[in-house]
Amino acid sequence: MAGAAVVMTASRASALPALQFRWIADGVYMHVSWFSSSHGVVSSNGLVIRGQDRLLFVDTPCSMAQTEEMLGRILEHADKRLVITHAHDDRMAGLPAMQACGISSLAHQTTVAAAVERQQGTIDEAWSGAAHILDIGGRKVELYHPGPAHTTDNTVVYIEDCALLYGACLVRALDRTNLGGLGSADVCRWPQAIRALQMRYSRARIVVPGHGDPGGLGLLSHTLALAEAEGARLNCGGTSPSP
Repeated sequence: MAGAAVVMTASRASALPALQFRWIADGVYMHVSWFSSSHGVVSSNGLVIRGQDRLLFVDTPCSMAQTEEMLGRILEHADKRLVITHAHDDRMAGLPAMQACGISSLAHQTTVAAAVERQQGTIDEAWSGAAHILDIGGRKVELYHPGPAHTTDNTVVYIEDCALLYGACLVRALDRTNLGGLGSADVCRWPQAIRALQMRYSRARIVVPGHGDPGGLGLLSHTLALAEAEGARLNCGGTSPSP
């Protein structure tokens, strides 16, 4: 399957590409959906994690239609659950489709509040604090809130047995040359959040960004460099540049 780091110009993309699944670790698949932006048609990643008798979705595809297609293609496992990493449409546009199928949703309390405030939907359950552990059919999955970056509520997901870190939009793919949309971002604290991930998940072998191809820990250092450069441009240190 072709890599997920795809951006097509509007002239090449009169319709959205089909939903894709990409195997990235034992029992872990990346779902790749698509949305239209001012830059063209952009791919967006989420995860499907299979446990012994449970299944966890991490973020929904970018639309109700793509979410319904995903659910129609995953028929086994009666026990399904959804984790949402932050309250943006590319993470939770398909929430109503999930709820219509009886799939419960979970997010950090700041994401639950942000989703209500932005009228994006009501997430079923909230977790609080810096970290929360899930048992997905015998697999340990950690949810972690490293602090504000792409959004104030952004969280990541770590699967211990395959050392996979899903950074969502907090982490940028290697071919991205900027931090992406900054409308909800805290650029000045983004480097601190990335350093927290580097310390906590130093043994990660696979790192999955919100958009683009997975890689290794180099995605964190790449994102840190982008965040530091943008922070310097915005004078996050508070010191006026020399004349």
